[in-house]
Amino acid sequence: MFWRFQSPLTSPLSPGRGEFCKLKGRKKMTIYVDAGCSGNPGPTYYRGLNRNGILLFDREFSFGTNNIGEFLAICTGVAYLIERNGGNGSVWSDSKVAITWFNNGRIKTTIERNEKSREIFLCVDKAILYLMSKRRYSKFHPLPEVQWWNTKEKGEIPADYGLKN
Repeated sequence: MFWRFQSPLTSPLSPGRGEFCKLKGRKKMTIYVDAGCSGNPGPTYYRGLNRNGILLFDREFSFGTNNIGEFLAICTGVAYLIERNGGNGSVWSDSKVAITWFNNGRIKTTIERNEKSREIFLCVDKAILYLMSKRRYSKFHPLPEVQWWNTKEKGEIPADYGLKN
């Protein structure tokens, strides 16, 4: 499964048209996401924290890139907000590349699709399909905002792994 929590694509808890209005009154939620990579490409991982620093989700892959990890973190954050909060909230990332990929609905990477990268590309494909399905209905169910965290002005994003030298 792409997300650690039950996928919004299959969950009976996903808000339908009638249920969406009930969820709209929920408090706006903020999720901070970050990814890391040991070598680039190499083992890749990502996570999402709420504004209180509580871990909401995390995932590891044996092979990938930091940008792909950031993209998947954003998609997981958006799916989390849709699933758990009716889409009411925002996802913050410090990766302009991943935000661009999210906005375009596709990734642009140099790593090849092969047996080593199979696991991460399966998740990328699922994430893109999920985004496409949600964007079709964005008139009724707006997607959560994805915003850029400027580390030069604000410091490291709260979800940062702290691996920079």
